[in-house]
Amino acid sequence: LLSLVTEQRCTVVCLADLPPSLPSKTRYLVRRLRAALPGVRILVGRWAPGALAGDQNTSASFDVVDDHATVPNSATLNPSSQLTLEAWVKPRSGYFSRQKPILLKSYTSHNLPYYQYGLFLHNSSGNRIIRFSLALNGTHTNLDISQSGWQVGVWNHIAATYDGQTMRVYLNGTELGSRTASGTITEYSTPLMIAAY
Repeated sequence: LLSLVTEQRCTVVCLADLPPSLPSKTRYLVRRLRAALPGVRILVGRWAPGALAGDQNTSASFDVVDDHATVPNSATLNPSSQLTLEAWVKPRSGYFSRQKPILLKSYTSHNLPYYQYGLFLHNSSGNRIIRFSLALNGTHTNLDISQSGWQVGVWNHIAATYDGQTMRVYLNGTELGSRTASGTITEYSTPLMIAAY
């Protein structure tokens, strides 16, 4: 894990401490990460079966209407030239007729460029779209992947990357598409929102 985080130049590492893992193992890993990578922000979630509102699995569940988690703005959430967004999502049927954010560095106004960065799902009459949005030099830039193949009711691994020259979108480890794009990611002092609002 340490070599992967170092190689990818991550600024935030999210760890899920799931049973039967022991908290002492997670604390040990966090200490090693902090010692090796002092500038990286580390977020740890610990879940146990049934710990979330009647949900018997070990993932967080959002109602796709107004539930979300918010991470306050910080320097580690404001990369300027490279970015990777990724999440495991299990979309529910009937909720994606409008664009829904998975990860969103947040809404800034009703005017372009709207967001600093975001990763979205949308199901438009059976066309399952993944959208990756960036504000580059203050300009709204999208990569839309139509007929992307994400599935309702199953776990999908969705990722998007920007390396300063190219935006890419992945589903379950397969690159679905890319576009040339360059510029500095515009910084806004807004929180990172996780899940649909």
